[in-house]
Parts: sequence; structure tokens; C-alpha cells
Amino acid sequence: MDLIMGLSQSRGYDSILTIVDHGCLRAAIFLPCQKTITGPQIAQLYYKHLYPWFGLPKHLISDQDPQFTSHFDLSTAYHPQTDGLTERKNQWVEQFLHLVSTNQNDWSTMLPLATLVHNNMKNSTTGLTPNQSLNGLEPTVTPRSNNKLQQPHRSTKGQPIKAMEGPSNRSIE
Repeated sequence: MDLIMGLSQSRGYDSILTIVDHGCLRAAIFLPCQKTITGPQIAQLYYKHLYPWFGLPKHLISDQDPQFTSHFDLSTAYHPQTDGLTERKNQWVEQFLHLVSTNQNDWSTMLPLATLVHNNMKNSTTGLTPNQSLNGLEPTVTPRSNNKLQQPHRSTKGQPIKAMEGPSNRSIE
């Protein structure tokens, strides 16, 4: 868990709370906040955005002051110098926001997209994206106009699809 501070104001926010899974998934979520965020407010953000999906964390790692995570009431580790994973995620989200934000004041609206894009990137250890590991799918980031669903012509309705008549389908018969 870490804070990116010193950002321009964006819809009342001036910082980003970065929460990273230090397990093999390396999933991350980026939440807008203010640099004056308190421990109870961090716990509230966690409760709202992560708790419904994952429950309470087993432990927390942060290079922030111990009061930063004290409201979780579980074992926390204060590491003034962490392994760099969260710092790399912070750098990634800052670069991403510079690329996609057309206005310095709208970066907070891009954080859900940043979270989705980040969690759709393949993990070198598992070979899967965090979204594939967690949800079994990789959500589409943008609509694809060239992949429109085609409705079958009336004369072909009810007939088997040719692609399904391959060897894998024959073994069922």
C-alpha cells in the first residue's frame, strides 16, 4: 500500500492510493484520494473497493508511517524500503496517466481504466493476467468495431456451425 502525492487537483483529489497484491498475481488497484488521507479513510476505501471481493488481507506492507495502516487491526509490516514492487506500480500508473489524460485535471477519472489495463497485462511468472487468474477472463478494454456479432441468415438457423464439426466435436458422438 502506498500513496502517490504531489499531483495536480483532479475533481477534489490530489493523490492516488496504490494497493498491490504482493503474491504471485501482482494485481493492483489505483484509487483517488487526498494527501491528507487518514488511517480510517484508507480502511474505508479498502472496505468499499476490495473487501467485497477478497475479504481482509492477511498482512499489509507499506513504506508509509505505521499509522497509515493501523486501522486494519492485523499484523502490518513497516518497511521504509520495500522490495520496489509498489514503487514500480506507482511509476507505471503515473506514466499511463500521462499517456491517456488529455487534461492534467482529469487524471482521477482515468484510474478505473488504469486498473483494468494494468490487470490485463500478462504476469511473467504465471503467464496469465491478474484478471485471468482472478476471474477466468480478460475484460475488454475498448469496443471492437470489427468484431461485431453476425446474426445467422434465416436459411442457416438450426443447422450446425461448420467450425463445430471438427475433430473435437466428433469425439463426442
